Amino acid sequence: KLIAKEVSNVNTYLDEKKKGIYGDVLIKVFENKSINILKSLAGAISPRLTNGVVFLINKTDSSLNFVCKVNDYLKDKVDAGLLVKDASKIAGGNGGGSKVFAQGGGTIIDKLDMILTYVKSKIEKE
Repeated sequence: KLIAKEVSNVNTYLDEKKKGIYGDVLIKVFENKSINILKSLAGAISPRLTNGVVFLINKTDSSLNFVCKVNDYLKDKVDAGLLVKDASKIAGGNGGGSKVFAQGGGTIIDKLDMILTYVKSKIEKE
């Protein structure tokens, strides 16, 4: 039920998309959401972006978790696995996945601003 409720709010998240280097980008930070909710949201948002990249972050008191979904069209330009792997390293953890979907995390929550800056530099237009 929680996942269905979050996914039903997809349109409100789409209002936050920005122009990226290759198309639409949505980078969003949540607090205290499950990894399954992040994965479902990424899956629901991604097809609604034009040549899009979705990078979702969940922050808890003790960890950061990341989910990234890249539209198939961009898989040779943006590597979700590498983006998550690098963000996870900054957060003192690990992660990765394929070119189109990846997840990871770490425990250094104080690095959130650095991670946001890094991710934005890789996929958002300046």
